[in-house]
Parts: sequence; structure tokens; C-alpha cells
Amino acid sequence: DLLESRRGDGPPHILFPVREERGALRIFLRALRRMDTEHDWRATVWFPDSAAGAAPPALPRRLRDRVHFAGPGEGDEAHHLAAADLVVAASTGTAPAPQLVLRALGAGAVPVASRLPRYEESLDDGELGLLFEPRDVLTLAAQLDRLVGDPALLGRFQDRVQQMRPSLSWAGVAERFEELFGAIAGRRHDPGGGPGRPEHG
Repeated sequence: DLLESRRGDGPPHILFPVREERGALRIFLRALRRMDTEHDWRATVWFPDSAAGAAPPALPRRLRDRVHFAGPGEGDEAHHLAAADLVVAASTGTAPAPQLVLRALGAGAVPVASRLPRYEESLDDGELGLLFEPRDVLTLAAQLDRLVGDPALLGRFQDRVQQMRPSLSWAGVAERFEELFGAIAGRRHDPGGGPGRPEHG
């Protein structure tokens, strides 16, 4: 994939797909304003709706060359995930998007996510990405600075994510669902002819 081949060729690329509540984007942009511009990095905010990205938020001059606002006309979410080194999920819990974190991992990107139970579980409590407390803009900025400023640290997370990717493929997910449904079916229907679930009456 052309976009995937760009990963690692230039400065670290941070992606924020607009999938959570509106306030999550504000948190992400506030964090970017606090990042160290001595580190070389770039960021993309991807909107699933062209109209939503038609009037992007204003940015300070020092960030305008680093941050790009994109819509579906510049590629779908999967293409942007494939090119990203880091993917941010900044929900405060109002409308989290746990599938976004899983899609990021499946694409080989390292998530930086707010410390919500469903995000923590997807990231194996911080083994597959960095976490920050919801609404904590300073810590989000610091976590991003750590990763873009330390290629060895970013590389270690990328290696862990790569090891996990097979289990996040569609085939792996389907296999896990089959196992889950098989276990549920086994509990509901006792093969010995006994009652599966208690009857009411």
C-alpha cells in the first residue's frame, strides 16, 4: 500500500480521526498547541464528513505547516490509519469509539488514548500504547512528545503492535467470535439433555 509505505519515511505522523464526541477534537488540538515544536512531527485531522471539515479550526502560525485537515476526498479512514505512526483517541467518555483503537492497532499504528475502561482493555493497560487521564491536555501533549521525540520508545511500541496484528485481522476476529458464540451456545443447550436455562412459570 502506497500510504503504508510512507510510514517511517519522514517525521512521525499523528492522526486524529473524528469519531468521538465533538469535545475530543478540541482536546486534541489543545494538546498539539502544547507540544514541543523542536521535535519534527506532523498531524492529520480526518473528518468522515466533507462538510464537517469544510471550516477547520484556526491554528497558531507555528502549527499551520504541521497540521493538515482532511476529509473523505483525500482517502478513507483506513488509508490514513495505514500511514499514521500514532493515532489519538481523546474521548472523555461521552461517546468513545473503541473500534477506532482496534482499527488503529490493526493498521499497525500506536494509539495514545484517554484512560477509559474500553480503551485500556484494547491497549492491554498501556502495553500497546500510551494512556492519559480524560481531559488532561498536558499529559496528552507530554505522551505525544515522548513518542515523537524518542524513536526507540516509539519503535518498541510499534514492535508490540506488529506482534498483535494477526489477532486483530478479520480472520482473527471472526475466529474469536466463533469461539465466544460456541461457548455461549454450549451453556444454553446442555448436550446431555439437561435444562440449559432455568424455566420460569
